[in-house]
Amino acid sequence: MAKKSRKKENSITRPTLVALKGIQAYIKSVAGLASTVLEIIDTASTNRKDIDEFVERIWNTITTLKTVADRYSRAGNGDVSDVQGVCDDFQQCLEEILSEMREIQKGSADKSRIMQYLMITDVRDKIDSFVQRAGNLQRDFDIYRDSRRNTCHCVVDSS
Repeated sequence: MAKKSRKKENSITRPTLVALKGIQAYIKSVAGLASTVLEIIDTASTNRKDIDEFVERIWNTITTLKTVADRYSRAGNGDVSDVQGVCDDFQQCLEEILSEMREIQKGSADKSRIMQYLMITDVRDKIDSFVQRAGNLQRDFDIYRDSRRNTCHCVVDSS
């Protein structure tokens, strides 16, 4: 009987580990993209308040995603598709922002145009949506974890 439950445990653990390693790779990729985006912003920005707020939102998103991925890893929860989906979408968003900033750099010597682009409501809203989605993932995982802790395993005596 112990071998059977061990096999079942391995059948859940192995795919989870593979998925989590993939998420860690996504997070590294997202962090690398964010670093490139922030380097360009840093050279273009004259308003430290704007850049600090933008950096903070990106940083919070990445650290929250990493925290959630680490929690999934420790809990052994098999379904990490939500985390992977947010990482995919955030990576795509950062790639779009980076592409647009590079186009601005090519077409204009005016560095303030990059900051103007980043302060557009659409760009800010995109980043804010990922802050929200990462926060939701963390909250949902906390609810899941707490509900599993509070599950009572009762033994009914049938005699």
